[in-house]
Amino acid sequence: MQIVVERHIFTDTTSSGTLSIDGQYFCETLEDAARAYGVKVKHKTCLPVGAYQVTITPSVRFERLMLQLYTTATDLSCELGGIRFTGIRVHGGNTHESTSGCPIVAFDRVSPERIKRSAEGPLFERVKVAIHTGERVTWVVRNRPAAVSG
Repeated sequence: MQIVVERHIFTDTTSSGTLSIDGQYFCETLEDAARAYGVKVKHKTCLPVGAYQVTITPSVRFERLMLQLYTTATDLSCELGGIRFTGIRVHGGNTHESTSGCPIVAFDRVSPERIKRSAEGPLFERVKVAIHTGERVTWVVRNRPAAVSG
Protein backbone atom coordinates (compact mmCIF):
# COMPACT_ATOMS: atom_id res chain seq x y z
CA MET A 1 0.00 0.00 0.00
CA GLN A 2 1.30 3.43 -0.86
CA ILE A 3 -0.02 6.46 0.98
CA VAL A 4 0.89 9.76 -0.64
CA VAL A 5 0.58 13.11 1.09
CA GLU A 6 0.78 15.96 -1.38
CA ARG A 7 1.16 19.30 0.37
CA HIS A 8 -0.01 22.28 -1.62
CA ILE A 9 -0.98 24.97 0.90
CA PHE A 10 1.76 26.60 2.96
CA THR A 11 1.34 29.27 5.64
CA ASP A 12 3.66 30.59 8.34
CA THR A 13 2.42 27.87 10.72
CA THR A 14 1.04 25.04 8.57
CA SER A 15 1.53 22.77 5.59
CA SER A 16 -1.73 21.38 4.23
CA GLY A 17 -2.53 18.90 1.56
CA THR A 18 -4.34 15.78 0.50
CA LEU A 19 -3.76 12.11 1.24
CA SER A 20 -4.32 9.37 -1.29
CA ILE A 21 -4.13 5.60 -0.90
CA ASP A 22 -2.87 3.71 -3.93
CA GLY A 23 -3.74 6.66 -6.15
CA GLN A 24 -7.26 7.28 -4.76
CA TYR A 25 -8.06 10.42 -2.77
CA PHE A 26 -8.80 9.60 0.88
CA CYS A 27 -8.68 12.73 3.06
CA GLU A 28 -7.13 16.08 3.94
CA THR A 29 -3.91 16.58 5.91
CA LEU A 30 -2.47 19.30 8.08
CA GLU A 31 1.04 19.55 9.52
CA ASP A 32 3.31 22.12 11.07
CA ALA A 33 5.23 24.60 8.89
CA ALA A 34 7.65 23.44 6.21
CA ARG A 35 11.18 24.72 6.77
CA ALA A 36 14.43 24.86 4.84
CA TYR A 37 16.56 21.72 4.46
CA GLY A 38 18.10 20.75 7.80
CA VAL A 39 16.06 23.24 9.87
CA LYS A 40 13.82 21.94 12.65
CA VAL A 41 11.92 23.86 15.30
CA LYS A 42 10.80 21.30 17.88
CA HIS A 43 7.03 20.64 17.77
CA LYS A 44 6.63 23.22 14.96
CA THR A 45 8.15 21.59 11.87
CA CYS A 46 6.58 19.13 9.43
CA LEU A 47 8.33 16.01 8.21
CA PRO A 48 10.74 16.47 5.31
CA VAL A 49 9.72 15.41 1.82
CA GLY A 50 10.54 11.74 1.27
CA ALA A 51 9.41 8.18 1.94
CA TYR A 52 8.64 6.65 5.33
CA GLN A 53 7.59 3.19 6.45
CA VAL A 54 4.37 2.72 8.41
CA THR A 55 3.83 0.41 11.36
CA ILE A 56 1.30 0.07 14.16
CA THR A 57 2.55 0.47 17.72
CA PRO A 58 1.05 1.33 21.10
CA SER A 59 1.23 5.01 22.02
CA VAL A 60 1.88 5.79 25.67
CA ARG A 61 0.71 9.38 25.19
CA PHE A 62 -2.53 8.52 23.38
CA GLU A 63 -3.06 5.17 25.19
CA ARG A 64 -4.03 3.22 22.06
CA LEU A 65 -2.57 1.53 19.02
CA MET A 66 -1.66 4.07 16.35
CA LEU A 67 0.08 4.42 13.00
CA GLN A 68 3.73 5.34 13.41
CA LEU A 69 6.04 6.59 10.66
CA TYR A 70 9.74 5.76 10.58
CA THR A 71 12.86 5.50 8.44
CA THR A 72 15.07 3.79 11.03
CA ALA A 73 13.69 0.43 12.17
CA THR A 74 15.93 0.09 15.25
CA ASP A 75 14.27 2.97 17.12
CA LEU A 76 11.35 3.83 14.78
CA SER A 77 12.66 7.35 14.25
CA CYS A 78 12.39 9.47 11.11
CA GLU A 79 15.62 10.83 9.72
CA LEU A 80 15.44 12.67 6.41
CA GLY A 81 16.26 16.12 5.14
CA GLY A 82 19.09 16.61 7.59
CA ILE A 83 16.87 16.38 10.68
CA ARG A 84 15.54 13.67 13.01
CA PHE A 85 12.06 13.15 14.44
CA THR A 86 10.91 10.60 17.02
CA GLY A 87 7.44 9.33 17.86
CA ILE A 88 5.75 10.46 14.64
CA ARG A 89 2.11 9.37 14.87
CA VAL A 90 -0.74 9.90 12.43
CA HIS A 91 -3.77 11.18 14.30
CA GLY A 92 -6.82 13.40 14.27
CA GLY A 93 -6.87 17.07 15.15
CA ASN A 94 -8.01 20.41 13.84
CA THR A 95 -5.08 22.87 13.80
CA HIS A 96 -1.29 22.93 13.93
CA GLU A 97 -1.64 23.21 17.71
CA SER A 98 -2.46 19.46 17.72
CA THR A 99 0.34 18.31 15.46
CA SER A 100 3.63 18.56 17.41
CA GLY A 101 5.44 17.50 14.24
CA CYS A 102 2.93 14.76 13.38
CA PRO A 103 0.58 14.66 10.40
CA ILE A 104 -3.09 15.05 11.30
CA VAL A 105 -5.83 13.71 9.03
CA ALA A 106 -9.46 14.71 8.55
CA PHE A 107 -12.20 14.48 5.96
CA ASP A 108 -12.99 18.20 5.69
CA ARG A 109 -10.81 21.28 5.14
CA VAL A 110 -12.23 24.40 6.77
CA SER A 111 -9.36 26.73 5.82
CA PRO A 112 -5.63 26.52 5.00
CA GLU A 113 -5.00 26.24 8.75
CA ARG A 114 -7.95 24.14 9.93
CA ILE A 115 -9.40 20.69 9.20
CA LYS A 116 -12.23 18.77 10.85
CA ARG A 117 -13.93 15.36 11.07
CA SER A 118 -11.03 13.06 11.93
CA ALA A 119 -10.00 10.42 9.39
CA GLU A 120 -7.69 8.68 11.86
CA GLY A 121 -9.96 5.68 12.56
CA PRO A 122 -10.79 4.79 8.95
CA LEU A 123 -7.16 5.31 7.86
CA PHE A 124 -5.92 3.16 10.75
CA GLU A 125 -8.30 0.34 9.76
CA ARG A 126 -7.19 0.40 6.11
CA VAL A 127 -3.52 0.26 7.11
CA LYS A 128 -4.15 -2.42 9.74
CA VAL A 129 -5.72 -4.72 7.15
CA ALA A 130 -2.82 -4.15 4.75
CA ILE A 131 -0.18 -4.85 7.40
CA HIS A 132 -2.00 -7.94 8.69
CA THR A 133 -2.11 -9.37 5.16
CA GLY A 134 1.65 -8.92 4.82
CA GLU A 135 1.59 -5.79 2.69
CA ARG A 136 4.34 -3.21 3.13
CA VAL A 137 2.90 0.25 3.78
CA THR A 138 4.83 3.30 2.62
CA TRP A 139 4.03 6.96 3.44
CA VAL A 140 5.35 9.34 0.77
CA VAL A 141 5.44 13.11 1.33
CA ARG A 142 5.60 15.53 -1.60
CA ASN A 143 5.43 19.31 -1.79
CA ARG A 144 3.56 20.68 -4.79
CA PRO A 145 4.22 24.30 -5.69
CA ALA A 146 1.08 26.28 -4.95
CA ALA A 147 -0.30 29.41 -3.43
CA VAL A 148 1.35 30.54 -0.21
CA SER A 149 -1.10 31.98 2.32
CA GLY A 150 -0.65 33.93 5.50
